[in-house]
Amino acid sequence: MTNRLDTGNERGMALIVVLIMLLLLTILGASVLSSTVSDLRITGNSRSSIDVFFAADAALEYAQSNSEIYSNMISQGNLKATWPGPVAGQKYPGYAPVAVGNLNAHVKVDYLSTGPVPPDMGTETDSGLGSGSGFVANYYAVSVVGNGSNDESRAEIEAQVIKLAPK
Repeated sequence: MTNRLDTGNERGMALIVVLIMLLLLTILGASVLSSTVSDLRITGNSRSSIDVFFAADAALEYAQSNSEIYSNMISQGNLKATWPGPVAGQKYPGYAPVAVGNLNAHVKVDYLSTGPVPPDMGTETDSGLGSGSGFVANYYAVSVVGNGSNDESRAEIEAQVIKLAPK
């Protein structure tokens, strides 16, 4: 009698090995895809944060150099406390919206005080021509909030501004 169980027959084993290898490669591919998607999100968020910071910086430069803002705050000799004043129905009440490309920034300028001109500002005191009594310094705080197009990124910047004015 011959033994019908042939121990040398491994024809089904190749199918099992191929299926295991296919499963391992599928898991490896899924993890690489997940890692790539995660890296793309991180890169996109980083880029968005950088863009929002530079938009806020541009809005800060606008607020620091725009003479209309400061002349509107000084109306007939009376200083207003803030510019633009109360703005209702906005995400940031009291801030003026400023468009910077496709990004948004909101600017607010607060009057802090009036005082003597700081040294080294190029007035007649610095040049030795007098006591510097012809000018006064107005001090302002400029606050900027920048937002990305998807509202996931946000940057806040604050700076102080000194504007010289004749007495």
